[in-house]
Amino acid sequence: MNYWLFNYKDTDVKISDFLTKGHIITVPVLANEDKIKKEDKVIIWQSGKDTGCLGLGMVVSDILKNEENQGLYVTLFINYNLQDKAISKEQLGTQACKFDEYYEKDFTEDIVEMQDEGHYNCLLEIIQENQLAEDKSEELVGNSVPIFPHNIILYGPSGTGKTYRTINYALAIIEQKTLNEIASENRRDLRARYNKYAEEGYIHFLTFHENFRYQDFIESFRKTTPNIQGVSHEIEEGVFKQIALEAKRSIVESLLANMPKKEQKVSFNQLYTAFLNHIKSDRFESFMTNDGRKILLHNVARFGHIVARPQNSFSTYTLSKHKIKKVYDKFSNGMVTNDLETELINIIGPTNPIAIWAVFSELKRFEQGYMESLQKDGDQHEVDDEEVKEFELNQMQNIANFQSKRHVLIIDEMDRGDVISIFGEVLSILNSSKREGAPEAQAVIMPYSKTYFSIPPNLYIIGTMNIDDQELAEMDISLRSRFHMIKVAPMPMVLPTIISGDLQIDLANMLAVINARIAVVLGQGKGIGHSYMMSVQNFQELKLAFYGKILPILNDIFDGNNAKLGLVLGKGFFHKIEFDKTDILAHFDEEINAKYGKQKRYLLKGFNEVNEMDFIRIYNQSASLVTTKPGVDQATA
Repeated sequence: MNYWLFNYKDTDVKISDFLTKGHIITVPVLANEDKIKKEDKVIIWQSGKDTGCLGLGMVVSDILKNEENQGLYVTLFINYNLQDKAISKEQLGTQACKFDEYYEKDFTEDIVEMQDEGHYNCLLEIIQENQLAEDKSEELVGNSVPIFPHNIILYGPSGTGKTYRTINYALAIIEQKTLNEIASENRRDLRARYNKYAEEGYIHFLTFHENFRYQDFIESFRKTTPNIQGVSHEIEEGVFKQIALEAKRSIVESLLANMPKKEQKVSFNQLYTAFLNHIKSDRFESFMTNDGRKILLHNVARFGHIVARPQNSFSTYTLSKHKIKKVYDKFSNGMVTNDLETELINIIGPTNPIAIWAVFSELKRFEQGYMESLQKDGDQHEVDDEEVKEFELNQMQNIANFQSKRHVLIIDEMDRGDVISIFGEVLSILNSSKREGAPEAQAVIMPYSKTYFSIPPNLYIIGTMNIDDQELAEMDISLRSRFHMIKVAPMPMVLPTIISGDLQIDLANMLAVINARIAVVLGQGKGIGHSYMMSVQNFQELKLAFYGKILPILNDIFDGNNAKLGLVLGKGFFHKIEFDKTDILAHFDEEINAKYGKQKRYLLKGFNEVNEMDFIRIYNQSASLVTTKPGVDQATA
């Protein structure tokens, strides 16, 4: 495990803005990308006007690449999040000397590899002793799974396999696996599991088209049989609203299944919350050390830390929940030691180990009675309010995000429909931050039913769009900003070389050259996907694919301009026809008459007029200038 200091200059990046939004953040990596690994510890540092530590966390993802494969990023889980209140040099006290270089105005290094855990542990001690932030580590326990955006759009040229890949994305989301893990499996097995989830109602597939409306997707009125009062209307829920309600049902079922029961093991947080209520009550007198000295409770501070004092003194000290839990984890199973004080110092440090042991001893005595009280009513036991509160705070979001069944809606060819109109007001609550259970959760009022509607966090949307980079740039910002756009490029290297007589036609090089030429003529983004030639095995099948699928797309891309198309395919695919109409034109100007009198047309050859060499000539002189390396799914903000 390595220890890092991630430094952010407040004039460049306002890192506190990211920290105030949550405990999981994705940040740029400007150095040491080959050394940073999962589970490395990280100090979040801000330099500038308010220099200091803003949080402690850990790396929870591999290094990620942006759309152009140039910028690098990594995801961090911030378990001690100070948000916008940096630890000052004064707060470090005698430990400040360890951080002198980082408080200097000329400190500009972006990522610093620390020699050991010393700096991290020093800041951790300051945070815990001064109650600067609550430990969120428990939220990460059991959640070491891939984190997918709630809303994804796979975009790129037609035929690049976007719909094909939606199966991989859907399975990765539902089974909480990485895309690489899914891709390594047999396609037949993947398809079988996909079909199973679809039959069970966890995967839904639909296609947008010109006539698809808001009323089909969200909700509408439905006329019922006329009666004496006239024609009445009932609300008919659209497909998206139905899927959202089913996803929410899965969360409710998981929450009910995970509610505390008498036979379940009580978590430390649940036990500790009940213990705090016990020591604040009149029934509790004092903590007792092993040698009979009394320690009195002064108060219970923020985050559950205990402020106590010796019986014969008014000087108080804080016994942190974090340290009490460490002792509980070590000794709760009844393990004994010959040198208790030394063992405690090794676990929690030299500050008040005997007092913490006294609290732990009282906690263990309380635990026995507490567990008995939970079980005495048998199956009729009702969960008390404190247990419910503890459950809601520490488990509900975890269950909703990671334990409840996930639902995936695949929307194919989204660009064929009026997406803004189809989603309507629901578009404003698609973001993860607006989903149910999120800090900024939001619900909207439905125009037909006049009821509130919100989107659960276990519903994921995967869309596909046949658009290029220019069309993406022109997309409505309200739509683009709510979806994680992933570019799916053609993969010519998966295509075979076919044999026809004594000739070989390299389909991979042919497609690579075609797309390179399209990019020169029309700009980046447009092209032909590899899927149209995936099943080609001989020359006859190549001609069928070319004339039946590829040429119609090329004709559409070039708006029927065969001269431009000729720059891509070459003269082997065209008849050149010249027209001389100068005799019918009035004599005006020699140059103008020649321009309009003598014309050329390029007519595409018929299916049976092309031969193998016409296809080979597409690429044989240009293949060395382009690459057939695989296209990579590239994410863009």
